[in-house]
Amino acid sequence: MPSAVVLPWQCNQTGGLATMRTAEEQAQTARLDADYEAARNPIVQAVTNDVCGCGYVGISWTTRDESDQMLDFLALSAADRLLDVGAGAGWPGLFFTNVT
Repeated sequence: MPSAVVLPWQCNQTGGLATMRTAEEQAQTARLDADYEAARNPIVQAVTNDVCGCGYVGISWTTRDESDQMLDFLALSAADRLLDVGAGAGWPGLFFTNVT
């Protein structure tokens, strides 16, 4: 049986097989890669810490003020449970855990 031929566009950066992505998907991936890289910058981490009030850095642009508004609306206490089903790393949920 002849071996399969793998064309360059069928490989991802690590050499594994990948499905073809549309130009829109490729652009979105590039934007997310840039966002994740920017989040690693020490200046961004310091600003995020000052704005969010915690040392957790993720790709979330929920502000501390927005989180405080959510806390007021939800009226959470230490006895409550919150299921965060949103997309992302969940810094607001971690913040809620620390302040309730």
